[in-house]
Order: sequence, then structure tokens, then C-alpha cells
Amino acid sequence: TQEPPPDKPPEAISIDVQYDGTVLWNGTATSPTDMRAYIKDAAAKDPQPEVHLSVDRRAKYDYAASVLFAVQRGGLKKIGFVADANGAL
Repeated sequence: TQEPPPDKPPEAISIDVQYDGTVLWNGTATSPTDMRAYIKDAAAKDPQPEVHLSVDRRAKYDYAASVLFAVQRGGLKKIGFVADANGAL
């Protein structure tokens, strides 16, 4: 018998919040307006991609909170926090 091909891993979006509030979408700096458009496009996909959110430990809480709020408000459901190499979020 032949085994079915393995499922393709779900698409993942990497969002990094830098210490100065700069937001990187898959490694590219983005404006709040562009990020909202990216979120809208990603939320319309089926299945939705996973969001991997990484926040620099020196970043203000407000920076991270505003990005998380935008992602959730935009309709993305699968959001996870990524720890750095030292285990800090």
C-alpha cells in the first residue's frame, strides 16, 4: 500500500516587534497601514496561517499590545508567542 503524501505544514507569518516599536512582517519593516492590509489578506486565506509573534524584551508593552490587538481584530485566530534563545518572550 502507498502512504498518502504528508500534509503540507501550515503557512506561518513571523511578526517581530523591535525594541523601538518597529514591526517586521516576515522580516520586512512595515507601516501600520500595510500591516493591516497584510492581516486582512492572511485572515481571508483558508486555512488561515499561524502567526508567530516575537517581541524584543526591551520593547514597551504598548508596542506589543497594539500589534496583538491589530492581529486579533483583523480576524487571525492562530497566534503564538515565540521566545528568544534565552527563553524570554
